[in-house]
Amino acid sequence: MKIVKACLVVLVVGFVMGSFSLGTGHAQDMSIWIGKWFKVTSQLTGYTIDPEDPSRMTKSSSTETTYMKVRSWADKILLLDAYDYDEEEGIWLVDEVPVHYFGGTNLNFACYIIDTPQEPGEVPDGMTLQIVGKMKGEELKSATLTSLGAYYVDEDEIGAVKVTGKLIPESQVPPEIR
Repeated sequence: MKIVKACLVVLVVGFVMGSFSLGTGHAQDMSIWIGKWFKVTSQLTGYTIDPEDPSRMTKSSSTETTYMKVRSWADKILLLDAYDYDEEEGIWLVDEVPVHYFGGTNLNFACYIIDTPQEPGEVPDGMTLQIVGKMKGEELKSATLTSLGAYYVDEDEIGAVKVTGKLIPESQVPPEIR
């Protein structure tokens, strides 16, 4: 679950940073993003530590898919709802992910996500992202998000996260979470 949350954080950061543009000193109007969906893939590569013998590390990798909906824009934060499917429980889990605007235009910006630890001693996960959108007339038609850098640290796992995503129509979102 910690890895899923880290991936979500990475995705959100990517979304905010996607429309990256250096030199912009103020936040843009991001209302074109509200209500939009992204399908995001997170590739995790790192190491798992043997809890019985911490000197033994094993390479690990996994891929996760998350659906994210942009809920709101206020105070330089895009607030996202990130949906992950928990196969063990057979349910969709939703997490609120604040993506902090760093700079750029509303169609090309940089952003970041920081996952605040819930327990003492936990390490915060972090991610930076770039989001690039394209308009057709007055409508946002396509967009991509790409992580610029991200990591995760869990009880017995550590590694890097590569996040990519694209804007999708609501019809491509699983009906259970629309």
